[in-house]
Amino acid sequence: MTVKYILFFLVFSLLTSCGVDEFDTKDIEIETIEADTVIVNDIMTKARSNTSEAGVQVECVTVLFPLRVTDDKNNIHQVGSEDEFLSLFSDSSLIILDFVYPLEFADQLGFNVVANDLWEFASYVAGCFPDGFNPSGFEFPTFLINYENSCFNLEYPLKVKTTENKILNIPDEKTFIQKQVAESLFFIFPLTLIDETGNKTIVNDGEFLLFLLSTCNDIINPDSSFGSFSYFGCYQFDFPIQIAVSGVNPPVTVDYSRDLGKIVNQGRFNGFIFPLPLLDPTGRHLIVNSEEELIHYLLSCEEKGDLWMLLYGTSAFKIPACYEIDFPVTATDNFGNNRIFVNLGQLTSAIQDSTFSGYIPQYPVQIKRNENNKTVSLFSLDDIYSELELCE
Repeated sequence: MTVKYILFFLVFSLLTSCGVDEFDTKDIEIETIEADTVIVNDIMTKARSNTSEAGVQVECVTVLFPLRVTDDKNNIHQVGSEDEFLSLFSDSSLIILDFVYPLEFADQLGFNVVANDLWEFASYVAGCFPDGFNPSGFEFPTFLINYENSCFNLEYPLKVKTTENKILNIPDEKTFIQKQVAESLFFIFPLTLIDETGNKTIVNDGEFLLFLLSTCNDIINPDSSFGSFSYFGCYQFDFPIQIAVSGVNPPVTVDYSRDLGKIVNQGRFNGFIFPLPLLDPTGRHLIVNSEEELIHYLLSCEEKGDLWMLLYGTSAFKIPACYEIDFPVTATDNFGNNRIFVNLGQLTSAIQDSTFSGYIPQYPVQIKRNENNKTVSLFSLDDIYSELELCE
């Protein structure tokens, strides 16, 4: 087995007016959006209804006090507190239009960001990562995915659904931002993500979308198999720990596994900062001083199993993929229980199961090589290794 596979085993200009084709059943209706006006109205409406001592919340971001706003007569108003902000909006003689830029705000991870104009701010709001939802559920909330917040970009046109079950055909990113800021939307699968080299991956469900976004993280990633990002392999994080986060400088201190999970799920984890405190399986405290030392410790953890290696040649881990799995695939756990996986998204989401490494597929497993569309039967783990070697 090459070092590559050993490592895998261990770790895993301004807005313009745009048209949106909106259709319900057989009727087709063209909806025209006045971009800047719509976004300003929607943002200020949300800002007015959600304030706190720290600032004004718009979706997942908080515009920090002090701030400035402008009215319809181009007057600029200084706002230093929640009371001043609410008082300004209750004045019937004023029509507040927008914030004054550049604008400082805290994103949903608590990191301070500066937006230089309305477009930048609206993009951040549209990119709010959904929280408190079931990714395997029927409806998956939309959020902006582009190279500013991920290593992937959404391919347009794409379809989304409103809360009233209307289907919207979104032709481009600007239109997506306009609609996302205006109302709650849901992705319609399949959709396509494009990586930074131009390779495309078709996403058929929400679970696979989240998994694919997580591949933007550093190659050595926290392992959620044992629950809520508390572990790395068979070692438990001894919080607080320090990590590097994409788009944030300096290093970030993480106090809880749930906060680490938010960063990893968004694909913004960019590596551990050493020394890294861990607890071994017996509860003994360890201080890891380098990535090489971390890998050395991980060598003592159990291997991930046949399904892991089978997944490694698919688009879940390699872009372009070496092959596609011919589903369904049946696997048996250590207790003799069978589980049937019907698609790639379901199989990759099963990684979160702490018993995943114990599942053995019922051979033979059929795959189709992407290079020549040839169907191949795999009869053992050695056959999987051989197939991966051919893909190098």
